[in-house]
Amino acid sequence: MSSTDHGVDRDRPLDPKTRRTWLVAATGGGAAGGLLIALIVFSGGSGRAGLAGLLAGLAFGAAAGAAYGVGSAALDTVRGRPVGNSRLWSGGALFGLAFVCTIMLAGIGG
Repeated sequence: MSSTDHGVDRDRPLDPKTRRTWLVAATGGGAAGGLLIALIVFSGGSGRAGLAGLLAGLAFGAAAGAAYGVGSAALDTVRGRPVGNSRLWSGGALFGLAFVCTIMLAGIGG
């Protein structure tokens, strides 16, 4: 078996909705985290508050990306379109990242 293994084509790039899942997470986390950090810096907040803002932004972005990935996979399944496993794995990984960021945020008292 050259480029396929058990029916999975390893040379095929990620589908557009999987890439969009990661893009939603990155832009959401960057925008929310950047905005929160900017507000904290300009209000004279501490480094601890800045870290809390960064973690909150990352948790928001990861949760938004996970919701988009899993939601679009569910809609495509209902519509009868094929859904790659990479989109589901991406949604699960982003959900895990949002969970870990939330636990870290609670740990620092944010």
